[in-house]
Amino acid sequence: MQEPETEDTIPAEELQETSEEETPTSEEEVEEIREEIEKVPEEEEEYDGERFLTVSLFPRVLSAPKWRRSRKAIKLLKSDIQKYIKYVEEPLTGKRTRITRPEITISPKINEEIHSVPRKIRVKVAYKIVDPDRGRVSLSVEPL
Repeated sequence: MQEPETEDTIPAEELQETSEEETPTSEEEVEEIREEIEKVPEEEEEYDGERFLTVSLFPRVLSAPKWRRSRKAIKLLKSDIQKYIKYVEEPLTGKRTRITRPEITISPKINEEIHSVPRKIRVKVAYKIVDPDRGRVSLSVEPL
């Protein structure tokens, strides 16, 4: 028994043709695509400066149960960054700016490291001054 063809259904022959066209057939085409992907430069933000910190997570993380330790480690990392980086210098004028509203961004690499909570973690904190009058600073946390 044949199925009635509707406007939405596509014959099986056409489906096979389209799927073969979309996928590269030879290794040369695959290599060309890989080379094009490698040529695309990664955009890096320019920051005003950077600091290096070693944040000790133990024994403060031990007070949390195992299933909540990574969340607590992230909170401790953010609080220690706020605690130790209170002032930043503007690169052109050298004027010190007090940080009142930090915007902390943690990189995915740090996030992966913290899932198996280490005793201490060494990080690079890059900062970019958003609004020096109000003390708004963007902080980016990356591993060393």
